[in-house]
Amino acid sequence: MFARRRKLLILSRSSRPLWTPDSLGADLKAWWDADDHGTARMTDDGLGLISSWTDRVSGIAVTGTLGARPTWGAAAFPNSKAGLTFDGVANTLRTTSFAGLPVGSTPGEIHVLATGTTTGRILCDYGTGVATLRRLYMSGSTVRASDGSINSAGTGPVWNGPAIAGAIFGPTTVDARMNGADQVGGTGATLNTGTTRFAIGSTSATTAASFWVGATRHVLVTLALSAANRLRLEGYLAWDSGLNALLPSTHPYVNHPPQV
Repeated sequence: MFARRRKLLILSRSSRPLWTPDSLGADLKAWWDADDHGTARMTDDGLGLISSWTDRVSGIAVTGTLGARPTWGAAAFPNSKAGLTFDGVANTLRTTSFAGLPVGSTPGEIHVLATGTTTGRILCDYGTGVATLRRLYMSGSTVRASDGSINSAGTGPVWNGPAIAGAIFGPTTVDARMNGADQVGGTGATLNTGTTRFAIGSTSATTAASFWVGATRHVLVTLALSAANRLRLEGYLAWDSGLNALLPSTHPYVNHPPQV
């Protein structure tokens, strides 16, 4: 009887469709996907240099000027997955205005699937000036998050290759996650994010030392997620590129991808 129930459970799981970020519904506010190369959402100069990358949800197009364009590659990310490679010197995609993202005092999150090993570099940030931006970055070889006035402590797993990185912005707190595990968060002033400037691969102010070194595959911005949906999103990003072994043994999706 036990074996029959276990077989039915396996069959039930295998027949269910896979969960994707689209399953977040209205909580998903932006999703830049490197697989969109060859569509109207990504502009290639013919040599792999990307001058424009548009998200799937709010239609936010981030662009790069000549000399600042990252390079797309069909196998730039681990396990032969597509990604945009940023050189750590000048490459960044940016916009000076956007709509649709959680701003002001609205809580939200940033999640990125990327490679990189250099400290002190910015994966993504948006806002108006240093005091009113939301940022996901690496410092001291760990993932950190900042809303300008609050910084996560940055203690936790060391970034050493491909990783699932997340920043969680609450009303008076900020936290970071890496490979499905919490970093140490921070507490401070209330959120006050502006709506000017959004950047992938550097800070929105393009400080020289902030340029990302490595390949980026997914960038997502969401409203505040439930714990269950955050775990699903991490599971999706892990299995998307065959990186589920990065998740801790206690993560619900270390052994199978999330399903709806």
